[in-house]
Amino acid sequence: VLGQVSERLPFSTYWAANDEAVAFAVEKVSENQFRGTAQVAGAQVVKTLTIDPVRYAVQIDVQATGLDANFKGFHTYVSDLLLEHESGSLFAPALEMQDLFFTSEGSGTHNILIKKDGFQVAQKNVDVMSLGFHYFALALVNRSDLLPRLEANIVPNSGFAVSRLVHQPVNPVSEFRVQFDGFAGPKQLAVLENVDPKLGEVIQFGIFSWIAKPLLQLLQLLNTFFHNYG
Repeated sequence: VLGQVSERLPFSTYWAANDEAVAFAVEKVSENQFRGTAQVAGAQVVKTLTIDPVRYAVQIDVQATGLDANFKGFHTYVSDLLLEHESGSLFAPALEMQDLFFTSEGSGTHNILIKKDGFQVAQKNVDVMSLGFHYFALALVNRSDLLPRLEANIVPNSGFAVSRLVHQPVNPVSEFRVQFDGFAGPKQLAVLENVDPKLGEVIQFGIFSWIAKPLLQLLQLLNTFFHNYG
């Protein structure tokens, strides 16, 4: 199960000035759309979630108006349980591992999370980030004009892997908007790339990715005709 945390819930919105959760009053707009409204520090904040269950995706739109000079932006969290890292060998590799992935300025980085070691990162200009396991992942794809900063400070032997994307205005603004595509689902190449082509990089193919990825696509194509990978 993804997102097993009691606070800093996946895709939750926090007011950056004090890192407190924005308390939305939520209403159901339609079968797959929900809207939350809140008043924070004299500003009006509206968050709209449009869920696409077929694609395991959710469109996230946060708009703030009536802002003053003290506005510092929003934090968007992606968090989950921090698992024990299984050791493996050349002939029996560990399949279940936890990975924090992000892309910045055209380059992707995979970070294997090891509970006893913890992990820290601060990376600017992040357009895709993911926190996941071997088969499933939580991910955010930035759709805002402003690229966020990724921050994670995972304490060794703690119970949770907590990361956040920080959208902070460069200059004082009276209005501010943050947009994402969220993903919570299986690490299947076609499923990921159906949300965004860059999400396919969430799958770690290793040093042989140049041949592993096209071979996987070929096998999946053959399976559509013969219903067998053998």
